[in-house]
Order: sequence, then structure tokens, then C-alpha cells
Amino acid sequence: MSKYTLKVLEISVHEWNDEEGIGAFKGLKGGYEIDNYDSLDEAKQDLNKYFECKIPDESYQGEYIYHSQIENDIGLKSNKGSYLSDYVLCIEKQVKVNFNNEELQ
Repeated sequence: MSKYTLKVLEISVHEWNDEEGIGAFKGLKGGYEIDNYDSLDEAKQDLNKYFECKIPDESYQGEYIYHSQIENDIGLKSNKGSYLSDYVLCIEKQVKVNFNNEELQ
């Protein structure tokens, strides 16, 4: 049976304010695993819970998922935050294979 892993690959952070919009580039944050799931649908549902919003279909582009949100100084979602964080995510499918690279059930 296949398993799925939801991963944040990279987070790009810029300064943000409501009057001027995006500001100076502040840096990149490394990636991490969010969790593992038994189905693709479970992974997508948890992605919405993780970001506390419905991720729009257009955010799914090829093998990547793109999401942006305003965050505060400690990286938590906040409409009054001063940073714009752009996330690049993916959902990886994991399968068991034998030494001949044949997929096992």
C-alpha cells in the first residue's frame, strides 16, 4: 500500500506591510515534513488544516504546491504580521519495492 508524505520544501520570507506591499527579502527557511498519510485525500485535507484555509486548486502546479501568507515575527499566521512567507510544498508518494524495483502490495 502506498503512503504519502506532505513536505514543506522551502519558505521564502519578505518584509510586508499593507500600504507598500512586499518589501525587502529577509531569507530562506529550510524545509520539513508535516506528516505521513494513508491517502492523497488525507494529505490534502491536512494541508488545509495546517494553513487554516482552503488551498485553492490553482496552488497545485505540477508536482509542487504554492502558498503565501502573512506571518508575525515568530512565523505564525497573522493578518497584522510584518512578513510575507511564500511556501513551496509537495506531496510525495512512497511505495515499497523489492530489489528488482518491482512495486510490492
